[in-house]
Order: sequence, then C-alpha cells, then structure tokens
Amino acid sequence: MRRRIYYRLLLQSLILGVTAWAVMPAQGETIANFAGGDSSTVVDAWPGKAGGGWAGAWIEYSSYATYTVGTTNTAPQVDPISDTGIYVDISMTPTRSSSPGRYGSVARDYTAGIDVTKSHTIEFKYRVDEDIDVTEDPTFTTSTDRYQLFDTYDTSQATAGANCSWIIGIYGGSATWLSASKVGHWVVYNGANDGGGFLDSRNVDTGIDVTPGVIYDFCLYIDMDPVVDDGDPDKTWDVVIHGDDGSSYDSRVPTEYPQGLGWRCADPTVGGLPHFATYGDNTSDTREHSLDTIRIVPEPSMLVLIVALSMLGLIRRSR
Repeated sequence: MRRRIYYRLLLQSLILGVTAWAVMPAQGETIANFAGGDSSTVVDAWPGKAGGGWAGAWIEYSSYATYTVGTTNTAPQVDPISDTGIYVDISMTPTRSSSPGRYGSVARDYTAGIDVTKSHTIEFKYRVDEDIDVTEDPTFTTSTDRYQLFDTYDTSQATAGANCSWIIGIYGGSATWLSASKVGHWVVYNGANDGGGFLDSRNVDTGIDVTPGVIYDFCLYIDMDPVVDDGDPDKTWDVVIHGDDGSSYDSRVPTEYPQGLGWRCADPTVGGLPHFATYGDNTSDTREHSLDTIRIVPEPSMLVLIVALSMLGLIRRSR
C-alpha cells in the first residue's frame, strides 16, 4: 500500500513538474562567445545582430578617441563553452589631452532573453592587456585613467553614473572618491540604492592587484527581492572574481555584507545593458582590454524548484 501511495505521489510530482515547465516563459541562457568572428549577419559575432536573447547588436561608441574593436584568435583566452578561441580585443587612445570625453565603450542589451525584473547571474571573462604598472609605463596614473564595467539603461553613457546598478572598476590614481590604497585593484561598488554620489566609503577594495595578461572570471549575482521586510535594500548584487593567477574575491564571504552589495541607482530593475568601458586623460595613453565568454542565466522557476525538492524528498523517503 505504501509503495502504491509513493508512486502515486511521484507521478503527481512529475505531472506538476511537466506542467510547470510547459507554462514557464521560454527563457534560457543568453550567450556571447564571438564564435562568428567579425560579422553583422551572425548573432554570436562582433558586432552581431539581434537574436539568441540579445535585443540587438553590440553598441560601440567613443568620444575624442581612436577606438578599435574586433575579434581575434591571437593568444586566445580559453573559452570553456564553445572552445572557439575567438574573443574581442578593444583598444582606445585619446585624441586630445583636455576634458571632456576621451573614452570608448561597448555594450549589448540582453533584455530580449532575460526578465530583468527577476534574479539572474552574469558571467564573463575579462583581461587587461595594457601594462598598467606605473614603474614600467607611467601612463596609468590618474583617477581618469580607468577601466570600468557597469550596468545602466543608457546606450551612450560614458561613465558609471547615478543610474547604474552594479559597478566594477580599476583606477590609476586616487581622488576624493577613491583612496590611494585602492588604486590598481579591482574595486566594486556597494551603493545605497538611492542614486547618490560616488563615495570612497562605498568603494569596496577586493584586494586583487590587477595584473595585465591575467584572465579574470567574473560572476555577478543580481538579486531582485521584491519585498522590503527588514529595512535593508531589496535589490542587491554579489560578485565572485577568480584570476587564472590564483587571485580571488567573493563578496558573499565578508560578514559586513550579509544582505549583499547595494545598487547605486534607485531604479526598479537593472538596465540589462552591461558596459565595458575605458578612459584616458592624455594622447600618450592607450587602454587595451579583451572580453569573452559572456553568459546571462535566469534564475530557475520557483515552482520547478519546489517540485524538484518534493521529488527529492519522496526519493529519500522511499530509501
């Protein structure tokens, strides 16, 4: 009798699971491996085109700079997803030594494939190819000299502004918003979810001294908790960084961030438009970086998770 009841419950769980899968939105991973090389007729290419969860092609823009973007397979980054060995190489040289401008950036909108009102993860590989050791090449020396990665709604944004959710950066010099001890390190931003100013107290030093040529694996966890029940920000992010030189950082480990890192903006959702940007303050500067293996993954349906846990419970009970 017990066995019949068990199989009946198992069958009901399977039916519920199939039903849940059937009614789920057709969401999967949104990926950019640049397997198509340089092409505007292939989705997974540079600049690519709309499809596969991407709302359009890659967007490239610059200001008062010579900006070059293209795919290459010279000294390729390891690509564990497609094993193509093709990645995007980006370089920027300012064409003047006075403000404003002097930047270059690429971005791509993933909102066609990912519901940004729900939690999801963003993964990518990133490498700085410029020698930023000031003792060897003293051109990466000011706070304007920077590599900055961030999310926003704006398709033509030069730098990480008050409308950004997550922000990651490397800076060549100190400023009122960045202490000298953080210069040359990966720095992540713990915002107040209010669109406030860029404050040194909110720039978190990961302790990773950025080394040219090292491939850094990033995994960002975007948490979209819709309910504020404890007074803490309900929209947060966490980041895990692993360098192929053995360096690492995990924002989930320090006890001072039990709720996660806060967004800078007060917007209800992420922009779904990650930017990979560079800045310089002199015509002698040349920022160069590489990008590869981008994956945006939606959070599994809660109903499917409940079904899976129920089935696991039944299996354990049977044993």
